Amino acid sequence: MKRIDRKLGRAGFSIVEVIVAAGVIAAGILALTSLFPVSSDNLVASAGTTAAVTVGNQKIEELRNVGFPPVGGNDSKTVENTTYTRTWTVTGVGDFLAPNRRATVSVTVTWPGRLGTLTFTSMIAE
Repeated sequence: MKRIDRKLGRAGFSIVEVIVAAGVIAAGILALTSLFPVSSDNLVASAGTTAAVTVGNQKIEELRNVGFPPVGGNDSKTVENTTYTRTWTVTGVGDFLAPNRRATVSVTVTWPGRLGTLTFTSMIAE
């Protein structure tokens, strides 16, 4: 807020206004800097989740390309120094008679970390 000293003809801010403005700016900067650790943790967690999605989708595609019906099992895969454990189950759907057999495939990926489990479910057909 500008103040004009009519006696001297000068415009300017009072020392109180400057101190209040500096305090408001400092509080804003402090609030923003507290967000950096949170965003860093979220970045690491999302990188793990992205890798888990890739590993899970790879397993579903592998199971689509083996002889029908695939069998359940588990394995592990290491991506960027993190080990992802994959467990999959296969369940027949309907009467399960050839040539129209279908199955539900469920792949669960686990890894160490904050969001450490994802499950994917897909249908495959003969």
